[in-house]
Amino acid sequence: MADRPGAPERTALGTVAALWGIAGVVALLIRPIVPLAGEAARSLDSPLTWVHWLFLGLWVPFMAWSEGYRGFHTRFAPRTAARAAWLAENPTVMRVLLAPLVCLALVHVRRSTLIARVILISAIVGIIVAVRLLPTPWRGLVDVGVVVGLGWGALSVCWFGISALRGSPPDYDLSLPGTPAPPRGRRGRQTE
Repeated sequence: MADRPGAPERTALGTVAALWGIAGVVALLIRPIVPLAGEAARSLDSPLTWVHWLFLGLWVPFMAWSEGYRGFHTRFAPRTAARAAWLAENPTVMRVLLAPLVCLALVHVRRSTLIARVILISAIVGIIVAVRLLPTPWRGLVDVGVVVGLGWGALSVCWFGISALRGSPPDYDLSLPGTPAPPRGRRGRQTE
């Protein structure tokens, strides 16, 4: 029986694909948290000036809002969960094997979305390299905000993923090949 009216029936293979996709994305987000948290803790243990504390007091809320809430909770996580729900209803052997990449919108995606993802990933790699060049304690202070954002992102993917697996996926543009992109004013959300 389908979870939503009009939705294709979900198979065991589809459920495995969706679970693998969500788990793979969450693992990708959690993986850097441990080393970054260690660097952040070392920086917080070092003697900090009022400038460091001021930076930290502004940086952490900024990262929680911009990366955690705006980036992950309102955009990345709903799209990931919506694609996982679609994958659960449309599994193939290749999609199951590549489920995390399907959920990340890196496989089986519109060309424009793939180009945007490649640009975003390249920018993130560039920022990571630049942050690694920062002296102590600045690198660790930056890492505190990144840990907050990534942690929020992992929790958001879990939240939306569980909702999607229970039959209530977010109404989000799946960026599937052959489908039109939504109008600019409706970033991400499905068009009616």
